[in-house]
Formats: sequence, structure tokens, C-alpha cells
Amino acid sequence: MQQKPELAQVFPVDASVIDRGLAFAADSFGTTFWVGFGLVVLTFVPVAFLPRKRKDPGHVQGDDQESAAIPVAIH
Repeated sequence: MQQKPELAQVFPVDASVIDRGLAFAADSFGTTFWVGFGLVVLTFVPVAFLPRKRKDPGHVQGDDQESAAIPVAIH
């Protein structure tokens, strides 16, 4: 209740209950951020096993020159 003393006037409860609720809220936000951080770190595990071969972009459609000259309609 040190930062928002007007909360005691809005909520007719003991100040220690409000302080404890604010502490629980701060703790739950901290836990949420740690869980999010852990999930982001866990996504790097499958990324490490992705194939690293790069295909030459010039040979995507085929090796012959005729297939590269066909116009493609873009919508």
C-alpha cells in the first residue's frame, strides 16, 4: 500500500490483504515471463536439427532453359 494508498479507500479490506495480492500478482507476472522464456529457448532445439543445405535459386524450376522462360501469372 506504499505506492497506491487510495486503493485502501476503494476496496474496504485490510491493507495487508491488498499488499499480499499485489505481491502475488507481481510473482505471477514474473513466473509467466520465465515460462515464456523457457518456451522460446525450447524452440531452438528443433531448429538445431533442421537441414542446412541450401538449394541454388537458379535451378528451382529445372535445369532446362525452356521451363525458366515460361511466364507465370501473379495474382
